[in-house]
Amino acid sequence: MSCHWLSQPIEDDNLLVLFSPMLEPITPDNADPIEGYIQGSVLFDFEKVFCEKHSHLPHTLPSREVFTQEMQKLGIEQNTVLVIYDAKGIYSAPLVEWMCQVMGHRNSFILDGGLPDWLKAGLPIQSPLSHRPGLGNFRAKFNDKAVIETQALLKQLEPVL
Repeated sequence: MSCHWLSQPIEDDNLLVLFSPMLEPITPDNADPIEGYIQGSVLFDFEKVFCEKHSHLPHTLPSREVFTQEMQKLGIEQNTVLVIYDAKGIYSAPLVEWMCQVMGHRNSFILDGGLPDWLKAGLPIQSPLSHRPGLGNFRAKFNDKAVIETQALLKQLEPVL
């Protein structure tokens, strides 16, 4: 999705812009200053909310039930069009878009260039992030063909290794 397209006046309650920040998994460098957010953006927090909290690995895909519940809390409906962006350009937004696809939400798109391109174009920002009131009706439909467990992958690789 282009910044130009998203910047056009859109009177559509089915469109939701998700900001998806991600902490650096290797270095403690997480101090990127945020000047503001795209108007109407809500937080998609996959550091603390959209993740498997009992995993020792960061950014682990949550269960279908957790994903459903948290998407509903963001007011997301089955037919909501999601535009996902991050503060670095194209960094964490693809992971969020993949999560949406795995969980059956087909109307999700990545904002080309993310927040840096939005700011470079001089488009309006706001602070703080928005909040969408009410619960959505989203129901995750887990696509088990999009993921593979570590042990299953290792078993498939045995003949090669």
